[in-house]
Formats: sequence, structure tokens, C-alpha cells
Amino acid sequence: MLQINEVKQRLSQGETQFGYLQTMPVPGITEILGHAGYDFVMLDGEHSPLLPAAMENLSRAAEVSGICPLVRVPGSHSRDICRLLDAGAAGIILPNVRSAAEVEEAIHAARYLPEGNRGLSMPRQAGYGAMPMPEFVEYANKNLLFTVQIETLEALADIDEIVAIDGVDVALLGPLDMSAALGVLGQFDHPDMVEARQRIVAACNKNGVAAGTFALGPGQVSPLMDQGFRFILLGADLMFLRQAASADLAAARREIG
Repeated sequence: MLQINEVKQRLSQGETQFGYLQTMPVPGITEILGHAGYDFVMLDGEHSPLLPAAMENLSRAAEVSGICPLVRVPGSHSRDICRLLDAGAAGIILPNVRSAAEVEEAIHAARYLPEGNRGLSMPRQAGYGAMPMPEFVEYANKNLLFTVQIETLEALADIDEIVAIDGVDVALLGPLDMSAALGVLGQFDHPDMVEARQRIVAACNKNGVAAGTFALGPGQVSPLMDQGFRFILLGADLMFLRQAASADLAAARREIG
């Protein structure tokens, strides 16, 4: 059944929320993140092979372990958004945003009438019809967490217009893509990147939207929070696995000389 979106509520109250990026279709990973105390998990439908069927099981695992399942969709097409919400996503993360019009279209696809044009069905969030449809529609619209990913020059140029759109809850800076777009790939402390972060946070603060980004290494969380970011991803499953595996192997080789 539909659950209250506590991440959305906490963000609206000015709290900071921490998440993790998941790319592998393993419900156990989702459960581990939930039991570890993370607030949300970003299930990646953009850069991974995760499909709606997998998203449904991962959303179930998120619900039972107390973590909020947010899905990064492959695009703004209404079909993609509707299917992933029906599968159990508590929120949508829209990548590669380039215009306010694109964001408005995606929000309409994610909301039911009268606030949008999402097609009606009897999804698992409504108990496959057990929850009365008028009640479900009201709660679904109210609890949807909608995030726009700011990682293009077009989105940065229109950041004020984008975050002013009704329904946008979070503006998530994609630092790697943004640094590439600015011509300073991987130079996250470059003045142009500093300015980009400042513009995003200022626009978010003006419009009551949470600013988000990725922490790119140890010691990054406090500086990001000082800058005004409150929706922070701390890592990704594949990166964590590679780093942990490499560290263990290096330690074993040092041990045997």
C-alpha cells in the first residue's frame, strides 16, 4: 500500500537526507542500505540494465527495510515514468534536463488528474485496487518526490525557471556531467564548478527546493552542507564493491610481502 514519503516531508522541513546509487538488480543490496539507515536509494534506470520488473522487486525490498525508493528514469517519456511509478517508485529523478518545458511534461506524466495526465490503473501502491481510487490519486500526487538532475549547460542557464516549476522538490547537480559540459572534466573545484554549485543552491533557496549532489570522496559532506546541499548521495554499489575488493586484495598482497 502507499506509504507516506518521509524523505519529501523531511526535505520540506529543511532536514538533510542521505542516499546511495544502486545499479545492480539485487534486492539484498536495497535491504542492506535500508538497514544501514540510508534515507533513500536511487535505483538507476539510466546507466544500468535495471528494468521495471526489477524495479518492482527493489521497491518491495526498500519498503520492508525502511528506505525510500527513487527511480532515475531513462527519459522523460510518459510511458517510462508511468511504468516505474506503477512498479513502486516513491519518486522520479529526471536526468539530462535541458529545458523547463521538458520538466513540466515529465511532472504532468508523473501526476494524476487534475494535476497531471498520468494514466489510471490499479498498481501495487494502491493494493492492486484495494485502496479506493480517489484516495489513492490524492495520496499519490501528494507523496510524489520529483527530482530534476542539473547536468547540462541548458539546465544551468535556466535553473531559476526550472526550480520554480510547481512539483519540483529537488534539483540534483550531476557533477561529472556538469564538469564535462563546462569543459573542466573532473575538476570539481574549478571556479566554473564552484559558480555552478552556487547558482543551483541560490535558485533552490529562492524557490523552496532542496539542492542535491553527489559526495565525491571522504570529507565532502560537511563542505557540501555548508554550501547548502541537503540531498546528498554518498556512493554507488559498483564503486563500493570495486573499492572494497581492491582494498582487500592490496592488503592481502602486502601481508604476504
